[in-house]
Amino acid sequence: MPLSYKERILKEFNISQVLPRLVYDGVFSLKEYREILSWHCHPRRVESFFLKLCSKGPKAFCAFCSHLEEFCPYLLTCFFLYYQ
Repeated sequence: MPLSYKERILKEFNISQVLPRLVYDGVFSLKEYREILSWHCHPRRVESFFLKLCSKGPKAFCAFCSHLEEFCPYLLTCFFLYYQ
């Protein structure tokens, strides 16, 4: 059975590629960075990341999309299809 878009995002999204760049851009603080990475379970890290990202507004979302497009364009497509 093929993975749903959400399952694919939770499984394949590599926070370690995107999150440091978002910290550098000022989207996330170092405290938030540590909070997200404190989760031992990868899906919980991803969920925590997205919950925080959703509260940051459109500029943060655009920064996220730009970085995701650079590192993982197919996941950006999955992300948009999931929320369509």
